[in-house]
Formats: sequence, structure tokens, C-alpha cells
Amino acid sequence: MIYNVIIPKNLLKFFDKIDLNTKSKIKEKLQNLKENPLPIGSIKLKGIDDQYRIRLGDYRIRYFINFIDSEILILDIAHRKDIYKKK
Repeated sequence: MIYNVIIPKNLLKFFDKIDLNTKSKIKEKLQNLKENPLPIGSIKLKGIDDQYRIRLGDYRIRYFINFIDSEILILDIAHRKDIYKKK
């Protein structure tokens, strides 16, 4: 089953701030989520329904899976020191 990956516009600004190597790795991970929303290394976040995170070096991708509609909403992409801070 193919999932639709939704990236909010505010996260697209994040891509302008990072280097090309990291940017390409993040894009590759997001592409892979379309076919496998729970890849090896993804971890379910405690206390939050259907939210997961993927580790990518010093960066984390936090996302929500809607299994009914086959959608993945990217909630945040940030450096590991910033990803879990309350906004």
C-alpha cells in the first residue's frame, strides 16, 4: 500500500537552512515512508497515539500515521536538541 506523505509549508522553510547532503538524506527517508510507514529504526512516541520518529544522524523526523486514509503527516523535522521542545 502506498501512503500519501503530507509536508506542511512551514517545514519547507527548514530545507533552506540545511546543507545539501542532509537535505538529500531527509528527502530519501520521506520517499521511503510512502511505501513503508514503519521502517526499521522508527520508534513510536510514548503517550501520543500514532506518532513516530525516525532518526537521521543528528536530525529527527516526527510524523503522524493515519492508517485509515493511508496518509502520513510530517509534524516536524529538526535537530535532535530541538525536536521535542514545546513550541
